[in-house]
Amino acid sequence: MNAPLAVFVRQFYLANSSFFLFIIVLAGGFMRSIDHIFLAEFFISTPLVTTIPISIWGLYTLKVMNFDIQTLKENENQFLFCTPFMSTSTQWSIACSIAFLQLLPVSLYALFLCAVALKHDMTLSIIMILLSSESLLVLLAFSILRSLHSPNHEKRLSWISQLVNRRFTKPYVLFYIAWMVRQEFMMMITSKALSILILFGITTLYKSDNYDSRLLLIGVLFASYANITIIQTQHHFENFRLSWMRGLPIPLLKRMLLTTVTILLVILPEFAMLLKSFPTALPWANYIYSMGFMTSILLLFY
Repeated sequence: MNAPLAVFVRQFYLANSSFFLFIIVLAGGFMRSIDHIFLAEFFISTPLVTTIPISIWGLYTLKVMNFDIQTLKENENQFLFCTPFMSTSTQWSIACSIAFLQLLPVSLYALFLCAVALKHDMTLSIIMILLSSESLLVLLAFSILRSLHSPNHEKRLSWISQLVNRRFTKPYVLFYIAWMVRQEFMMMITSKALSILILFGITTLYKSDNYDSRLLLIGVLFASYANITIIQTQHHFENFRLSWMRGLPIPLLKRMLLTTVTILLVILPEFAMLLKSFPTALPWANYIYSMGFMTSILLLFY
């Protein structure tokens, strides 16, 4: 029991530590307790609005599923494929334990919403919240068991991918990005959506009041945190899947340059977003400072 929990649960929270750190800072540092209650009351106000947190929980569950599938593809985790030799009850016990611990943030917030809904006698909202959270738990447990019983699915490349691979030679700086699109698509989408949403919210504040560049730099800092999972995955990719690169006669400065260019390509959407919505009240030199600040943070974490 301990080995699957260590592989799935512990590694999941370690891989997404920056994401949870950002949520904790946002929820504990910028929102007061009364703000959390007001937000919960809004979520349970009508069944239609209740679908907002349920949809967010669904996206979080998809993120967890993607992590579990990618975890089983690692060579060091192949011993987990012995799990199907256990009894059915033991398999379900392991899968449910993993799913419960991975969905623990969902369960805790669901209980908080239920407590607020119970206070206002919102029975329908309570039923929706409980059914959705339980359904997501069962769905995740079923996905884990299915992945354990059916490893190494064959993947077929589309004719477009085959044509591109034949006609174009892929440069080194695109190795990780192409792999991330194929293998870590959900992680990439969620990280990018969160980062761009932060920058959009920060730049929108400049339209309602006069702020200096410090607010923009705070937004860039949080947007950088949203990309840390991508950078951690890049570091793992280069050290485990491209370990043969170490034996090539490539100078250190060129290696550093290739890594920097790859990171710049990763945060290209943030560059475009900030360029489009850059506050007119700030001098354009702050745009260069902000992008350099984001790049330096990600290089530091790398």
